[in-house]
Amino acid sequence: KPKTKLTYKEKVELENLEKEIALLESEKIEIETSMMSGSLNYEQLEINSKRITSIMADLDHKTERWIYLESYNE
Repeated sequence: KPKTKLTYKEKVELENLEKEIALLESEKIEIETSMMSGSLNYEQLEINSKRITSIMADLDHKTERWIYLESYNE
């Protein structure tokens, strides 16, 4: 039978994803702001750059899952 609505576990996951996505987006903005400030040394820029890459990958994955779950949310 085709899936028509979310299970309780999926509803909880959807709520958690919304919070996680918001936190990741906030962290990304903070890091980008600090990187543009011109006050970081090379090592800090490299660490922040790697973290931004990781955040972007996490955001892509979590956003795809959120879109899937949201499509079945009533």
